Amino acid sequence: MSTPFEVTRANDALKGKNAAVVGQEELDDVLAVLRDGARGYLQLAEEVDRDRRSFVEILVARRKRAIDTVVSACAELGYDIEDDGTLSGAFRRGWMAVKDAIAGDGSAMEVALEEDSNTLEEIDSALDADIPEELAGVLRAARTDVEEDLRLLRSSLR
Repeated sequence: MSTPFEVTRANDALKGKNAAVVGQEELDDVLAVLRDGARGYLQLAEEVDRDRRSFVEILVARRKRAIDTVVSACAELGYDIEDDGTLSGAFRRGWMAVKDAIAGDGSAMEVALEEDSNTLEEIDSALDADIPEELAGVLRAARTDVEEDLRLLRSSLR
C-alpha cells in the first residue's frame, strides 16, 4: 500500500505530465511556422536588393528572438520541442523564389506577408488551447512581434 506522500508525489508527476501534453500540438505548429518565417526571411534577404537587405535581416533577428523566447518558455514548462518547419513553409519559400525570379523582390515580400498572416493564425489557435498562462503571455508577445513585422513589411512595399 502506498503512503499518502507517495500518492501525492505520483499525482503531482501525472499533473505535470498532462500539463505538458495540453496544447502540445498547437505549440508545435506555432514553433514550426515561426521557424518557417525565419527561414523565409533568410531566403528573402538573399533575394532582395541591397537597400532592403538590412531591413529583412532585422526581421530575421526579430523572428529568431521570438523563437528562442517561445522555446525557452516551453522547455521550462516541460513541453517537448520539435526542431523543424512545415511542408507548407517549404513550399512558400520555393514559391517565393519563383515569384522573385519572375517579378522581383516585391512579389517575394508578398509571400512573406502571407507567411506571417499564417503565423498569426497558428498563434491564435495555440492561445485558444488550454495552455499555461506563462506560456500564453509569451505567445501574445510573439504575436505582437509578428504583427509588427507585418506592419513593417507592408510599409516597405509602399
